[in-house]
Amino acid sequence: MKATILLLIFTLMTTSVTANELFIDSPETLINLEKEGLSFPKWLCDGSHANNKELYEKCLAYRSIVDSITADLDRIKDSDQSLSVTMAKSHRLFNKKWFYSKDAFYELVGIVNRLDRLSFAKNTCGETRLIYRLAYKKNNIQSRLPLTFNVVFWNEKVADCKKFTQLLSQPKVSDLKSIELNMQSVRWPSTIRPDMAGYAEYLLRVFIKSGNRFELGHLENTPDIRDKKQFLDWLRSNLHDLDHGNLKIPNQFLAKKITSVALHGKTRAYNKPFDRYLTEADFHDIDFKEFRTFKTPFALKRRLNDLSCSGCHQGKSVAGFHFLGKDRQQTSPANAIVSSQSSHFNKDQDRRLNFLRAIKNSKSPNHFRPFSDRASAEDNGYGAHCSMGTDDSFEAWSCAQGLSCQAYDLPAGAPVGVCYEQERMGVGSPCEVGTYKTHSNPHRDRLIDKQKLSCDDGLHCEVPRVGFPGGMCSGRCLGQENSSCGSIAILYGFNKCLSQNKPFDYCLENNVRPAALRSCDNHNSCRDDYICAKANGPKGVCIPPYFLFQLRLDGHPPP
Repeated sequence: MKATILLLIFTLMTTSVTANELFIDSPETLINLEKEGLSFPKWLCDGSHANNKELYEKCLAYRSIVDSITADLDRIKDSDQSLSVTMAKSHRLFNKKWFYSKDAFYELVGIVNRLDRLSFAKNTCGETRLIYRLAYKKNNIQSRLPLTFNVVFWNEKVADCKKFTQLLSQPKVSDLKSIELNMQSVRWPSTIRPDMAGYAEYLLRVFIKSGNRFELGHLENTPDIRDKKQFLDWLRSNLHDLDHGNLKIPNQFLAKKITSVALHGKTRAYNKPFDRYLTEADFHDIDFKEFRTFKTPFALKRRLNDLSCSGCHQGKSVAGFHFLGKDRQQTSPANAIVSSQSSHFNKDQDRRLNFLRAIKNSKSPNHFRPFSDRASAEDNGYGAHCSMGTDDSFEAWSCAQGLSCQAYDLPAGAPVGVCYEQERMGVGSPCEVGTYKTHSNPHRDRLIDKQKLSCDDGLHCEVPRVGFPGGMCSGRCLGQENSSCGSIAILYGFNKCLSQNKPFDYCLENNVRPAALRSCDNHNSCRDDYICAKANGPKGVCIPPYFLFQLRLDGHPPP
């Protein structure tokens, strides 16, 4: 083990547990750790492969993963003749050539301590996770792509798990649990889905090592139920684990493949996999008084869906991801993120920190896990999910003073809304909304009964058809409350520039207009379906996620 890794471990082992010990996201530290043994190829082969072309040609383990993913992409392509890996057609498909391109590679973007995962596996001390993003460098253009591999290691069981209250930076191949994929596979621009500002699909897969290859594994708490009665009998005997958020469904009831869809992901039927198998009538005879997180059949199903891969994937995520990693120094400002972690990830840190402190102090940790989209009663600021007052399960989900719970862009009668201004909408708030009509086929989801909301004085509405989900109040850079000065792409000139195969950062730089956008950082999140991007100031600004090229699969140079 080399000097930097030893020094890092020594530093962590000689300090008390702090929030900084829950994860590492410093680009400089992560670059050094990659050089000294934590590169992505190491977990597959010998770790010496410089790019994806070498890795694919020489590493059977990597090839087995890629061949599985590309087979999925081929099936998607065969099902939609409008799909293309270029911007020539209306539907865009992830270009599988990135998996074996000499210009592509994987960057370590985070190391995360998940000691709290011992709640799901009591014979371990939880997990350590190494997160890698697919990236490329070609023709003086460098960017990441919307794909992460989460390399998960078991923390071996020891007497009290105290040593795992520190971030361990040298996991062992023998402790490898799984490699988890989250990738944007399909994207439609807002011109194709103008009511919802675009459309995207994400493949979620788990790969388990088998000899010198990897095979598909089961997705945690994500259903593929063949025998409904058998599953319901099992579930009824484990409702307290469901209530506490520690349910672990047996493999016999689980899927090995799932797709999640965006935008407006939390409300889509397709992201609620248990709704395909269960109805509220299945739980009509349950006494809900003894449960904390669900008081009705609706809330029980919502709790199930939230614990699934596709449900958590869309629970207050950032463009379908919870940890994107800080940008490295060479990232173009036009393609840079300020807050690279989702609201769910940030709000969950207090719970994880308290868990680690309890273990360190030889106390029993609190194993309760809240809903992914509402960390606590105090999580009540702008954009928080809140109770509409129709389901006692969410009674504590109130809004802060000056905000009220609104049901914009949700299905009729939805019991959970979003905290927004009570009257006229301020910078960044929705302004062209409707009622969400969901369908088992996400291509048929629609916003109906659309209406315009009044933006505050001096502001106007940026509309969904040019890429703003739910519309977004904006205006001139005049120092409005909660705002910073950012920029918005001039759609026609921008798209024309891209069609001429010019670099996306050049097209952005030369086809933008200044605008007042909502300020954001790690402590002040954007509303759902927006991301905190870099601006000309200390804070970021909230913009639609697919305005950043590192979060969309199209518009990049061909691999």
